Amino acid sequence: MNIIKKILFISLTIMLFQNMSNQLVGNSSFLFAADCVAKNNFNEKAISFIARCRKGSIKSVFPGEMYSKTIAEIKKGKSKSHKTAWKLLNDNRFKK
Repeated sequence: MNIIKKILFISLTIMLFQNMSNQLVGNSSFLFAADCVAKNNFNEKAISFIARCRKGSIKSVFPGEMYSKTIAEIKKGKSKSHKTAWKLLNDNRFKK
């Protein structure tokens, strides 16, 4: 019975680690974010990039609907909100 518990514990630990690493790499790239340049962090969500690399004052002017988008989606977007968000992410006034 003891061996079954150990196997189950190891299996659950591996599954948890895989899930966490998929979230970090796939959604926010915190593991591999080398710098605070927007074009180098295309896979990261805007909200996590802002939290990591930008001052809180950006939140008063950043378009709310863009927080959940990746930086790549913001860059490719054609709407006024996309363009505003991209400019703000690259604006030196908001760098930490």
